[in-house]
Amino acid sequence: MEVDCYLIGIGGTGAKCVESFIHLAAANLLPSSVRIGLVDQDESNGNLARCKDTLGLYTKLYQDLRSGHNSLKGSPFLKTDLTYPYDKQGDPGEISVWCPVSSVRNLDALFRSEAMSPEVKYLYQCLFSPNDRIADLKVGFRGRPYIGAAAFLASTMAGTPFDKMIMQKVKDSIQKGNQARIYLLGSIFGGTGAAGMPVIARRLHKAMSGLGRKESLKIGGCMMLPYFQFGSKREEDMLAASDGAFIEQTQGALKYYHRLLLSEHYEESPLFDSLSFLGWNPLINLGYFAEGNQAQVNPSLLPELYAALAATRFFANPLPGNLIAKRPEEKISWYDLPALDYGNPSGLTVREGVGSLVRFCFAYLASYFPFMKPENASNYENQPWWRRLLAKKQVSPTDATTSDTLQSLEKYSKMVLQWGASLSYLPLPESQQRADLFQVKAFAQRPRALQPGQVQLMDYRGFQREEFSDLVKMGKGLSLEDVYEKMCTRQQGKSMASKMELDGLGWFVGHLYHHCRIYDDQKNRFNQAA
Repeated sequence: MEVDCYLIGIGGTGAKCVESFIHLAAANLLPSSVRIGLVDQDESNGNLARCKDTLGLYTKLYQDLRSGHNSLKGSPFLKTDLTYPYDKQGDPGEISVWCPVSSVRNLDALFRSEAMSPEVKYLYQCLFSPNDRIADLKVGFRGRPYIGAAAFLASTMAGTPFDKMIMQKVKDSIQKGNQARIYLLGSIFGGTGAAGMPVIARRLHKAMSGLGRKESLKIGGCMMLPYFQFGSKREEDMLAASDGAFIEQTQGALKYYHRLLLSEHYEESPLFDSLSFLGWNPLINLGYFAEGNQAQVNPSLLPELYAALAATRFFANPLPGNLIAKRPEEKISWYDLPALDYGNPSGLTVREGVGSLVRFCFAYLASYFPFMKPENASNYENQPWWRRLLAKKQVSPTDATTSDTLQSLEKYSKMVLQWGASLSYLPLPESQQRADLFQVKAFAQRPRALQPGQVQLMDYRGFQREEFSDLVKMGKGLSLEDVYEKMCTRQQGKSMASKMELDGLGWFVGHLYHHCRIYDDQKNRFNQAA
């Protein structure tokens, strides 16, 4: 039975987990295609905006490098086709986010409180405080899942891009005889995620119940327990989510899920086929507070990578029983991340996939993109690698379309390295557990204090090129000098690169990615001569 995969990120935390998932797709750790849906009441949330930017760049590069005159066929880079609901028909346009109650300002307007009978109004006022009833829903549910649950239940999904391109596609998958695997990502402590996870799962079951193919629908989810805390809030922000409320709401939500999982009805018709809960102790202190909107743009944090890996495992074939344990060292290494190589079609480990991606992005930014800018092209067009990998395929970086693709690749490469730097340098202070996956000092300086957004990179000219061969911890690879040599010379024999069907700009990109890959010390599959 073929498997069709769907990922749904709910709320700001869900969007951040989806962001890490996208980078796993670029690293060839996912199935051949995944359809992604985003749900958020706060449509201008900064975390959501960054996720949309990342997804948009990925899909643009996928289309640019895997269609027309360009080909990356056979290359592991950008191998997964990620699709999403969009706001206009025809070619994919603006990424559409399902906002449950986009047209109303508050609960009073949603439930038309002025038209309620006295008895209903008394009940309504008993359930929701005056502040709850007038809270501006345009900036989300403010960490109050009971507000979110009421809004979700009162909302309609019919006719939205999310309904047409997620819900209907799930139904199409099942009707074709395929298995639809849907994975939901959200927080248990916020408003949108905690409220939306069970509601969306129920709607999926209800929508597919008439198809008579129960085994064809598999729903999994990862609910994020508190893993970060904000700094102090201003007095006027007291209606927004607070750290103390995070813990209290988590306790209540866990009791709800405990009762749900033990109920007789759940045993007969489970809401989730797989449900994970993921938290962090001690909480990562962000050191600042943002109520919502564009100001709420938090750095990528390690627990979100774990959640993305949980989704990846769910989409893979059934795994044999195995164990994961934390080593006694303070820092988190590749050994502490969930393994994917059992069910991953590429057979790559997380270290091989993500490590090769980071090395490619570093090499592209440090040693190739600066010389491919239109204003610099005439100075470097006689370089051997240029003649072999660009001129040979009649690719000119001065061409407007090619230049646009190269700039998009620069933006995405920066996103990957900023993501890696944020995972590695945070949390602050250094005494808390953090990831020890990359030699981050080679491309980013340690921040003195946490600020909204990702950790910033050095200027490309300041990248420490001598660290490249050891850029990935516990993963060996060629030095930049050796990569340059292989880019300049034609390889003899049947190398892995010769087996790829590369063309156009993909000829350059595919070769660079191939020579930047790492090998796993235990598997020793890397051939230095290839």
